[in-house]
Amino acid sequence: MPSAIVTGANSGIWHEFAKILIREGYNVHAVDVNRGPAFAKSFGAEPRDLLLNIAGTMAATHDADSLEHVDHATLECVFGVNTFGPLLLPQALLPSTHALEDAVEPDEAAEKLWRVLLEKELDDSGRFWHRAGQELPW
Repeated sequence: MPSAIVTGANSGIWHEFAKILIREGYNVHAVDVNRGPAFAKSFGAEPRDLLLNIAGTMAATHDADSLEHVDHATLECVFGVNTFGPLLLPQALLPSTHALEDAVEPDEAAEKLWRVLLEKELDDSGRFWHRAGQELPW
């Protein structure tokens, strides 16, 4: 059974998305923003198939989120969660993340993409291209 970790699944669209994954046969683990590192350690090296790292936060109330009323403490909290969270959770999950088989170093990827771009014309703009030359679906 494939497994998925979904942040932000406690409510809204990501809660509904987690229900779809369950319906599709995934073993879904919902993670709270405050439990990320402890949550990740509970997996050990057990592999994960999918990470939907899409949670974020705003001020506790709509009024506290307004330009007229937002304060430094609120900004620090929102910035911390929304900036560091998307990086720290995957970092904590690295031992259980599948390795990318065709990953390359940035210098190799850039060289290959440059060679692909040199072969393209104006009509090829507005599309996505893999470094090997094939068009990627949108």
